[in-house]
Amino acid sequence: MAAPVRGVAALLTKAPTDAVILSAVRTPICRAGRGHLKDTYPEELLSVVLRRTLERSAALGLDRHRIQDVAVGVVLSELGGSKAARMALNHVGFDTHATTLYTVNRACASSLQAIAAVAHQIGAGQIDAGIAAGMESMTRNYGSRAIPVDVWPALRDSPVADARDCIMPMGLTSENIINFLDKDVYNVNIVRLHPKWQFVAQSCKLKFQPRGSP
Repeated sequence: MAAPVRGVAALLTKAPTDAVILSAVRTPICRAGRGHLKDTYPEELLSVVLRRTLERSAALGLDRHRIQDVAVGVVLSELGGSKAARMALNHVGFDTHATTLYTVNRACASSLQAIAAVAHQIGAGQIDAGIAAGMESMTRNYGSRAIPVDVWPALRDSPVADARDCIMPMGLTSENIINFLDKDVYNVNIVRLHPKWQFVAQSCKLKFQPRGSP
């Protein structure tokens, strides 16, 4: 009996359970506080993307009732964005009885986590089709700069530095990361990765072109 394929080889081996990306839609990105979208609600932007996704899915022959789950990456929105995201989903016409929704928070990688989660759901046979999205506003819901203002004092003054550092501002976080990077090694890696990025970008263009939504 042949040994099971593992590691990278397993990821590169095609299987009937592979997740396939049928559509990609995004909204413009503007500056926080004074950009053109500063007065826009994050769920409003999500509604635009979900509506366009619904339209493009229909054009591809995918019935909306077959979209079984939606994962939305959210960090700042109240209640984890679950209420507002669900309202946006229902607002644009998804079947409330066929399509469920949940939100995930992995900080800056929340949308990537949503993509991974939906892909895993499809691979495991839990759903046949799903949507992964992200919803955020760096103007609204950003009063505390994503730093908790009401924290158990024992944690704020914890003798464990890694516990205290969980509420470190992003500016200091960036400075700390830079201190661990060797500029020469960084530049070498950038040069090495650019051809790979170009190959992926060109390959994606052959399949579909992510489109912006106004």
